[in-house]
Amino acid sequence: MSFLRQNHPNTESKEILIIAHDVEDQSVLLDGLKDGIAVHHLDPSSPALEQIAAATAKFPAIETLHILSHGAPGQLNIGDMPVTNDTLQRADGAISAIKSNLVSGAKVALWACNIAAEKSGAVFIDTLERLLGANVFASSQPVGAVALGGTWSTGTLVPFSKASIDSYPHTLGVFDGVGGLANATDYTETDSGIDMTVTFNNGTASNLDAGGLGGSTDFVWTDVSGGFVSSVTFTFSAGIDISSFVYFETDTVSPGDYVFTVTNGTGTTQTLTDASFTGSGVVVTPGDWTNVTEFTVTTTATDFAPGFDTLNFTATVTNNNPTQTGVMPVDLTVTEDTASNLDLSGLTLADADGDTGVVLTLTASAGTMAATSGGGVTIGGSGTGT
Repeated sequence: MSFLRQNHPNTESKEILIIAHDVEDQSVLLDGLKDGIAVHHLDPSSPALEQIAAATAKFPAIETLHILSHGAPGQLNIGDMPVTNDTLQRADGAISAIKSNLVSGAKVALWACNIAAEKSGAVFIDTLERLLGANVFASSQPVGAVALGGTWSTGTLVPFSKASIDSYPHTLGVFDGVGGLANATDYTETDSGIDMTVTFNNGTASNLDAGGLGGSTDFVWTDVSGGFVSSVTFTFSAGIDISSFVYFETDTVSPGDYVFTVTNGTGTTQTLTDASFTGSGVVVTPGDWTNVTEFTVTTTATDFAPGFDTLNFTATVTNNNPTQTGVMPVDLTVTEDTASNLDLSGLTLADADGDTGVVLTLTASAGTMAATSGGGVTIGGSGTGT
C-alpha cells in the first residue's frame, strides 16, 4: 500500500510507523501523530517483513521504527501468520534489508500487547535486537486503553499525542494458545482482562505443541482419539471485535462445509469448503464481527478434528454508567436560612470507562437550594431547586 503523509514527512524522515491492517480505530491515534513521522499501512495479502523492508528503503537512515499491531508473548501479528522467533531467523533477506535502512543504535518500538511477556517474549526481543542491531522496546502488558488494563509505557517515546492515546478505547490483544488451562473438553485463556473459553463437544481439549500446525507451536486443539468433534463453541467474558483467527485440521480434511457463526454479537457467517484450505491452516478474516461474546464452529464433514490459533481481537471500553459505593444520606433536615452540612464522605463515585465530569444531582423537596464549591467538588446550578 502507498505511504500516507502525516504532518508532512519528507524523504529525510527519521521515524516511520508501520500499521497492521486490523488495528481498529487507528484514526484516533493517527489524529495525534507527532510531526515528521512517515506512515505505511501493511497489505495483509503480502509478506509483512518484505513490505517493511520496502517501506523503510524509502526513508534510509531511520532512527526509530514503530510498529502498531496486535501481539502476544513472543509474537507480532502483522500479516496472515504471526511473526515469531522462528520466523525472524528464517527471514534473512527481509531482516537484513530492514537492518540496512536503520542507523546504528536505532530504536524499534513494538506497540502491541504482551510481546515481551514470558520466556518466549524475552527470546523474541533478544533475537530481534541481535538480527537488527537495534534497541527493541516492547511491553509485557496489554497495550492500549488504561480502563482495560492497557499501557503505552515501553521505555521509549510514544509517537502519538497524550490526547489521542487517552482517547483510544481498545487494547490490541491475541488469544494464542499460550498460558491457558485445558480441562476435559474446555480450554480457558485470559488476555487484556478478557476470558476466552473454547468448548469442544467431544475429545480432549489441549494447548500442547502438536507439530507447528496453524503457523505456531502453541495453539488450541482437541485430541479426537475418543471420537471426532461435531461442534466447537467460543465464549468471551465481555464483547470483543474479532479481526482474524487461524483454523486448521489436526486430522485429514474431510469433504464438507466448515461454518463459523456469531451466536451472540454481530457478524456475518463465514464458510469454508474442504477445497478452500488444507490441514496446515487458513486465516479466517470476518471483517465485521463486533461485540462478540459467543460464536460456534460446525461442519457437514464426517471427520472433524479442529485446531485454532492467533485469534486477533480488540477489547473495547464499554460506556457504562458511573457506579456508586458507600452510603449516601437519605433524609436531611435543615433550618431555613441557616447553613447546614451535607456529609458525603462515605460515598464514592467511579467511572470505569474513564469519562470525566461525573454528575451527582441533589434535589430539594421544596424551596430553593444554594451551595458553595469546596473540597474538590464544584457546584453547578446553585440557586435553583425542584
